[in-house]
Amino acid sequence: MNRLTERHYITLLELATKIEGVILQNFGETTYWIVAEICGHKFYPDKDRHYFDLVEKIADSTAETAKIKGKSWQQGSERIAVFEKETGEKFHDGL
Repeated sequence: MNRLTERHYITLLELATKIEGVILQNFGETTYWIVAEICGHKFYPDKDRHYFDLVEKIADSTAETAKIKGKSWQQGSERIAVFEKETGEKFHDGL
């Protein structure tokens, strides 16, 4: 194969399929609760969407050891609303 025709990319679908395969291989159908702090929370009530980061910090420090972007649309936003109603606490940074 000549250098100009070599494939140096991966499609988004291929990437998503590979990520899904790794997750299924390592976790199967098991679900887990994630222990993390909410940071950078933004809620857009007109679209019923939440955007936030899940952050893990070193104990007694502000240094982050892990950070993942999170979003909640429709079903996730409904679950957040149930959480807020049942606990009397708003979904917010630092939670």
